Amino acid sequence: MSAAAHRVRRALVHPVTALAARLVLGGLFTVSGVIKLIEPPENFMAAVHAYRLLPVWLERPLAVTLPWVEMASGVLLSVGLLSRLSLALVSLQLLVITAALASTLSRGISLDDCGCFGAIGFKESNTVAFVRNLVLLALAARVAVERRPRWTLDRWLEQAPRSGEDVRAGRE
Repeated sequence: MSAAAHRVRRALVHPVTALAARLVLGGLFTVSGVIKLIEPPENFMAAVHAYRLLPVWLERPLAVTLPWVEMASGVLLSVGLLSRLSLALVSLQLLVITAALASTLSRGISLDDCGCFGAIGFKESNTVAFVRNLVLLALAARVAVERRPRWTLDRWLEQAPRSGEDVRAGRE
C-alpha cells in the first residue's frame, strides 16, 4: 500500500471521521425538519406530490409527520443519544428518498426542487439530490461501522456512575 493510500485509510477509520459524519447527517436532518416545520405543510405537500408516488390522501399525513421524524432523528443522531436507532431512522429516510428520486429519474420526471430543504431557496434537481444522497448514505455507512462511537451521550451515560455507586465505591 502506498503512503498516500495508507494516510487516506487512516483518515477514514479515525474516530473523528465518524464524529464528523454523524454531525453532518444529524445537522442536515435537524435543519431540514425544522425548516419544513416552520413552513406551511402545503409547501412540503407540493414537493411530495411532484414525485407522483403516493396517493393524494397520504400526502398531507406525510407532510405533517415526516418533518418531526427528520428533526427528532437528526437531533438524537447529532448528540449521540439512542445512536443506533437514530442512525437507522436517518438511514431509512435516506434510502426511501433516494429510491423515490431514482424513480423520478427513471420515469423522466424532472423536479425543480427535491423538497429536501423546504422553500429556503436551496433548491436541488432530482439528479443533484440523488447524487448528494449517495454521498450521505456513504457517511451513514461510515457511522454505522464505528464499533464504539466516541463523543456520544450514549457512551457518556454508559460510563456515568450508577446511583449509590459513585461516592461509596471510591471510599471503600
